[in-house]
Amino acid sequence: MTKRRTSIILAGALLAALLPVAATYAQETKPKQAQSQPKPRYTNSTNVSGNCPVYWNHPRVSGKTGRSWPAGPATTSRRLGVRYVSDGYAMVIDYHRAPTTKSKGTFPWWGWVATTGCLVDPHARHFPRGTTSAQDRRDRPDREDFAPAIRSGWAVRGDDSVRRVELPPTSKPGGHLTPIRLGSDATLRSGPQKFVIGNLARHEQILISRSQCRTAHGKPYTAQQWVKGYAPAARRSGWVQASHLPACTR
Repeated sequence: MTKRRTSIILAGALLAALLPVAATYAQETKPKQAQSQPKPRYTNSTNVSGNCPVYWNHPRVSGKTGRSWPAGPATTSRRLGVRYVSDGYAMVIDYHRAPTTKSKGTFPWWGWVATTGCLVDPHARHFPRGTTSAQDRRDRPDREDFAPAIRSGWAVRGDDSVRRVELPPTSKPGGHLTPIRLGSDATLRSGPQKFVIGNLARHEQILISRSQCRTAHGKPYTAQQWVKGYAPAARRSGWVQASHLPACTR
């Protein structure tokens, strides 16, 4: 065997021996993908302890004669989820009315209910990430050392932080206002994609400060964008998604 051939054979053997080591090193030093954290729990599920109306809009603002639906032990709305509390009322989700994979739900499923005499646990709470429905007590208040109560006017955000709910003004803006009619039922929000603060029915109106419902660039809104206006039915300002406002998207 020639010297050159011997060298080639030895080099090939060395390379074959090193390849598994290199592959292992590359695997060990490869950056690990960030593991997704468990989701926050936004609502405190609780049984309804008394027969109480759930209002479409905050009754201290819109009046107690406003639209509502009944909740209570003898109704189909026996369990509600507290999102946040403001001025003696809790913004709640009605699990019986809310949409599911099999049903579109019954609008509205968000509403306001009194914190006194209506709910077993009338507080919003800050649960640990990943808390399951089974861990969220319904027949009695949750333990403070597990899920501390959140003070009025504050709520859990998408990043699991607890922040103030910035409720828009209740006074009607001055100047010329243009009425825009809703084409479908919609929630009223504290900001684009933010907290539900009320509900508006199809054919009701919001009043905007522009002569036409157009963006700041003079173009129609996309269905995913949000339009700010004053809602007479709720007696407060807020944001409505443009998909519910045909005049804003065409």
